Amino acid sequence: MLFDSWFSFPPHVMVLKDKGLDVIKKEPKVHYYYCGQMISAPHIYKVKEALGPQ
Repeated sequence: MLFDSWFSFPPHVMVLKDKGLDVIKKEPKVHYYYCGQMISAPHIYKVKEALGPQ
C-alpha cells in the first residue's frame, strides 16, 4: 500500500499490516528496494501511475 505521509499514522499502518499488506510511506528521503533497485517512494508512485490499475 502506497501512503502519502499525511495518512501514514501508526494506527493506519498497523491495521494494514494486520491484514498482511506492506506499507510504503511517500517520503523522498527514504528509499525502498523495488524491482531490483533502491528508489524513493515518489518514484515508485510514478512507476505505479504509469502502469495504471492492476
